[in-house]
Amino acid sequence: MKLPAHYQAFLDAPRPPSPMWAWLAASEEAPTATAAMSALTARFGAGLTLEMVSPPTAPGATWELTCTLPDGGRRFSVWAQRSEKIEALHLQHDHEVLTPAEREALQKSVWSLGVVLVFGDEPLEDFHFQIRALIAVAPAAVAAFDVAAYRLHHAEWLKESAQSAATPSPTSLFVMHFVSDEGKPGWLHTHGLDRCGRLELELFDITPDASRLLSELVNSTAAFFLEQGLPAPGEAVEVGRDLPLLWLPWEDALSRKKPKFGGGRDDRDQVHGNPTAVLFAPARKVLGFFGSGLSSPASHLPVLQGSPILYVSNSHTRRMELLSRERLPTLKALFGKLGGNEQFKFLVKLGYPTVDPEQYGSREHIWFEVHSFGGEHVDATCINQPHSVPALKEGLRGLHELTLITDWTVFCPVGRFDAERVGLLVHVLDSAPDELRTQLGL
Repeated sequence: MKLPAHYQAFLDAPRPPSPMWAWLAASEEAPTATAAMSALTARFGAGLTLEMVSPPTAPGATWELTCTLPDGGRRFSVWAQRSEKIEALHLQHDHEVLTPAEREALQKSVWSLGVVLVFGDEPLEDFHFQIRALIAVAPAAVAAFDVAAYRLHHAEWLKESAQSAATPSPTSLFVMHFVSDEGKPGWLHTHGLDRCGRLELELFDITPDASRLLSELVNSTAAFFLEQGLPAPGEAVEVGRDLPLLWLPWEDALSRKKPKFGGGRDDRDQVHGNPTAVLFAPARKVLGFFGSGLSSPASHLPVLQGSPILYVSNSHTRRMELLSRERLPTLKALFGKLGGNEQFKFLVKLGYPTVDPEQYGSREHIWFEVHSFGGEHVDATCINQPHSVPALKEGLRGLHELTLITDWTVFCPVGRFDAERVGLLVHVLDSAPDELRTQLGL
């Protein structure tokens, strides 16, 4: 199937800018352009070119600067504006990590500082730079709002990301909205990918119970498309073992498999009417002729409920490996305090050499539940059935070298926290009110 002309024009058009602003505490004075200039020069060097924009072009800005790194480097803008209230923003669950005091601080915030740039061919690098620039001018930010993704980022996550040698995860570039009437199937779609030169992704008629696992599938698909590029519409690609998917323009999707619960033409407003990619699982036609040839991605739930192999790019694997090792001391410290608390589960992912590299790659990344940490080892039980590591099996406990670590995560009543978000978990636990501390057994 050929890419429709208006889809090609959409992908070839200049990318939309990616603005992000940070709320300042109510006690902070009105920020000045001079102070921002000093902070940016200190962060990026004296070769940074700074120019005032008069009048400001950013909506609601009181002043604006254009900034250009030397030798043809990035060009971005910084501005100050009056703070917006979180009730006016289309937020999802991210704001739930805010403490009552932080919510109050956002409500009382008077000023915000913003950074905007256009992402190029390395959107994760550009996003990482944007976070660093924002923290440079707003080091005491309460939180930040990523406008393109309608997403709130906690200050602790921003600070850790700015300091890390690893770029943020691909999932930090977008957010998923699940739109449904309570208890009914709904429409799952992303926001934030179009600024990366990709189409936003959609799923039709997804039940609330299936939305969590299918969100993981969307995460993997988005990362796959960001890394590999957009396949042709109707072309099946494997985003994991036994997990083929294809996409169709939303107009074709509506004509071939019309949704029953959201995503139809009535929902195609100015934001959701742009070209998007609706995901399906390929299906056989009856007698080779009848039917749409399309199935809901929910048909992959049996695979997703097992121990699926989701394909991850080498660059993403290296990024997570770097991050997991960079923040391993934090994991060990948390385990030292909470390893005996039944409400907290600590998992590590270890990359073991495979016996069949041609089929499974050079390493198989396997999850283990932690029992204790040593200096160079972890005592842990394998919780996945390995595919190409005969020495391991599900349920086998043993000592494993920490040099094999490629990822880790902590499950607890307040959420799931991986190496990228562990600083936020530490902050939540440290600032938890007495009632929550009692509930968590702290």
